[in-house]
Amino acid sequence: HRVPSLAANHPKYKDNGRYWQGGVWPGANYMVITGLLQQGYRKLAYEIARNHYDNVLKVYKNTGTFWEYYAPEHEEPGFMARPNFVGWGGLAPISGLIEQIFGIRSNVYEKKLTVDVNLTEAYGIDRYPFGLDGLVAIKVKARSSATQEPQVEITSDVPLELTVLWGDKQKTANVKPGTRTV
Repeated sequence: HRVPSLAANHPKYKDNGRYWQGGVWPGANYMVITGLLQQGYRKLAYEIARNHYDNVLKVYKNTGTFWEYYAPEHEEPGFMARPNFVGWGGLAPISGLIEQIFGIRSNVYEKKLTVDVNLTEAYGIDRYPFGLDGLVAIKVKARSSATQEPQVEITSDVPLELTVLWGDKQKTANVKPGTRTV
């Protein structure tokens, strides 16, 4: 994990993630990643989100549950962490997957939706809630390379502005209710 709760060179740091002595907390990771995104560090935010997601997934596969926090240097729960902790333990498999790995982020107040495409394989989400009444389906088509311009099919029942990001490029389109490819 790339964002432990205490620096590894601190004398109280524990590599098994004993509580706040190095434990990797999903909520803290989510805040760091969100802050990096807001400051324009999209690539670093994606790398940290992917690292956290992949480690949480490995621990889940080994234990069958999500944990309160995780060990910073091992693919295991943090020392004394509580199991079945999907409160903030669900941030990586739910919000992290949607917002950082799939790159689907919305600002419903401004009626804007962003798809920050980092993956080359096809992916999407159906029935993504957009505001009080809107539902959106997003399908990103597979690409042969990360530099290839992505094709995003969007079906929406509300008007919105869609921005598609990839690398240092972007494209924006006004989307009316219905289906279109951007």
